[in-house]
Amino acid sequence: MEQNVISPFDRLLILARASAEAPSAKLAELVEYLKSIGVSKSSDMRAVVFSERVPTLLWLQEQLQSRLGLKPEQVAVLHGGLSDVEQQEVVESFKLSSSPIRLLVTGD
Repeated sequence: MEQNVISPFDRLLILARASAEAPSAKLAELVEYLKSIGVSKSSDMRAVVFSERVPTLLWLQEQLQSRLGLKPEQVAVLHGGLSDVEQQEVVESFKLSSSPIRLLVTGD
């Protein structure tokens, strides 16, 4: 009888896909916290979310915009890969009360 043997690589791929599709408890908790402090499309409340890696920052931008019902211009990302000018524009905009940015997702 022939057995179906899964290679270690295939097993890792299966686990990675399952992990990527699984709901994130940390993200759910972050969304609930941001809602509890009043971050929303129509609110003036602003918040800063820190994370380490650029792919995580971009993922958070997408997820938080979607889950909080924010418009694209209401969630900004700031990281070292942006030019000095781009970084300064984001910081200056976030400081202004007239800025659409409600959520700034940034690295340390």
